[in-house]
Amino acid sequence: MPQRVAVKICGVTDPVDALLSAELGADFLGLNFWPGSPRWVGLEQAREIAAAVRAAAPRVALVGVFVNPDAGFVEEMAAAVGLDLLQFSGDEPAAAVRPFAARAIKALRTHDPGATADFADCWGLLLDAPRVGVSPGIGAAEAGAATSRADATATAQDYGGTGRQWDYGAVAPMLGGVEGSAGSGDSPGAAAAAAGAPGLAGAASSRRRVFLAGGLRPDNVRRVVATLRPFAVDVCSGVESAPGRKEPRLLRQLFQEVRNGQVDRPT
Repeated sequence: MPQRVAVKICGVTDPVDALLSAELGADFLGLNFWPGSPRWVGLEQAREIAAAVRAAAPRVALVGVFVNPDAGFVEEMAAAVGLDLLQFSGDEPAAAVRPFAARAIKALRTHDPGATADFADCWGLLLDAPRVGVSPGIGAAEAGAATSRADATATAQDYGGTGRQWDYGAVAPMLGGVEGSAGSGDSPGAAAAAAGAPGLAGAASSRRRVFLAGGLRPDNVRRVVATLRPFAVDVCSGVESAPGRKEPRLLRQLFQEVRNGQVDRPT
């Protein structure tokens, strides 16, 4: 059987979009807690979404998305909302992420082995579109210096949700060698059971989970799924009518194309 590729719908801002995504087959839903994002959600908004998902689709894992956060804020949101996984989408060093490693997803825009090795103890990795002007293959130290120079002018475009496509095939060796895909027939969402996610049954994979993100949408996700077989695809702006507003038609098309890609022969 083809490997099951999970789907994460990120930047969810209301229960209606969350429930439709879950109904269509989402394994993960991302709630963005960075105030600089147009998809930011406050505590009460996040609780409302979480309550709706827990009642209707408890198998779905809720992922809190943070950018260069204070550790106390992460702990507070995780407890108050009931987050299953914690995604660090900023320029966080390994030391800042390590206390949360058992349920952390570290987003990387530098795709060299050194950068991924720094976060080897994380629950998973998310490989996103490289920043404009920063080579995806440069070393972690060089990337850190480049992003530090840009810190003063950082915007939402620096931390995901840009819709920018990139050379997904360039990370193909990492998807195989960095233990990227769920086992045949497994439910990838169930892997979050390792993080204590309520309602998620099944043994979690001990393998590294790699999410592919950046510019994925209904018209290109089929090929990405068919050729690369990542653990999961992460989609945000590719299924929106406006930032934070998911478009039902695009959501339905996306999930159909993911299913199509899973039965296609890799090329």
